Amino acid sequence: EGRFVDQPQLESSLRTSVGAVQLSLLDLDSGEANLRRAESLLTPLVDSTDEDLLRIRSNLAWLLFEREEYDASIAAYRTVIQQFSQEQDREYRATVYNDLGLVLAERELFDEAIESYEYVLELAPNSDSVPATLVNYGYALDGLGELDKALGYYERAIAMLRDAGEDGIATLTGKFHDCCCGINDAVTVVTFTTDQRIEISTGQDIITAAT
Repeated sequence: EGRFVDQPQLESSLRTSVGAVQLSLLDLDSGEANLRRAESLLTPLVDSTDEDLLRIRSNLAWLLFEREEYDASIAAYRTVIQQFSQEQDREYRATVYNDLGLVLAERELFDEAIESYEYVLELAPNSDSVPATLVNYGYALDGLGELDKALGYYERAIAMLRDAGEDGIATLTGKFHDCCCGINDAVTVVTFTTDQRIEISTGQDIITAAT
């Protein structure tokens, strides 16, 4: 810590980066320690709408999700969203809404999850992460019993992956940070078959549709 005693913003930035990596590796205690330190260093220096500060806090919200503290995670994400403005990066705001949607879906609050995904598609319609959001959206619709609508979103995701040159099998697995959608911790595999049909395996069912 002594090396950065006169550079709190630099130390905060470095700790944020390290903490985010530790979080992605599920080293939650170490990640939290670095993120909390980063937050404490930056908070006195910036406004509450500062994007770097919000990125720290959204990482902490995801950490709560990883610890299965879903209600606390939802509250933390909503606190971050309250500080959003047009000045902040659209892709970042879209990521936060998508992550919130995942937590809401985990709590089976599917209507609210869909509302979050709508914000994602509005903020970043051309993002590389849109296929993942479409799959997440489809899963929420599936949770509401709207399987036909869900299939439509899965098909849109597949079409975008194909247009981007994703041939053969595209695997969307885990959480959004890995560009994917978790379905009851199962692996979702999207397969383009030789007869131009789509197979979507959720670990429980296989949905097949023509393209």
